[in-house]
Amino acid sequence: MGMKPWITKLDMKLRGLNPLGFILTMSGAIYMSVIILLPLYYYFPDGYVIEAPDERTFIFDVILFVIIAPFVETIIFQMMIIKLFRKIFKFNNTVLVILSAGIFGIAHSPFVTQCMAFLTGLILAYSYVIYEQKDFSAVGMVTILHVIRNLPIAILC
Repeated sequence: MGMKPWITKLDMKLRGLNPLGFILTMSGAIYMSVIILLPLYYYFPDGYVIEAPDERTFIFDVILFVIIAPFVETIIFQMMIIKLFRKIFKFNNTVLVILSAGIFGIAHSPFVTQCMAFLTGLILAYSYVIYEQKDFSAVGMVTILHVIRNLPIAILC
């Protein structure tokens, strides 16, 4: 049994986008998933501890969360997880995307952040799988999306 027709159509549409269109579309999807889950902070108020950063901390946070973390997490949670589980267990792409997103979500805490990271992880892993088959680097594409996701957090928190 295959994917539902609307999912197949959406998948084909996303695969047909040029890299810039893909980045804009997937960034929008990432932010929509965050907006949908924001009310969880009402029920789990310890979801984020926001402290006013001093200048040194702000610069450190930008370097860490906007430059280093997206690249390193892409290597670990998308590239390595997907390639490893594809090779060892021969999982199909749907299972690989869900597995990668689950591990990505679990690696983030607290609970609300795990939920947001899982949804973001679905988009990042799906993007990785699509861009494995394209001329544009899969690691590069996912890192760009992750940078776009983390940038507001580093600036605002």
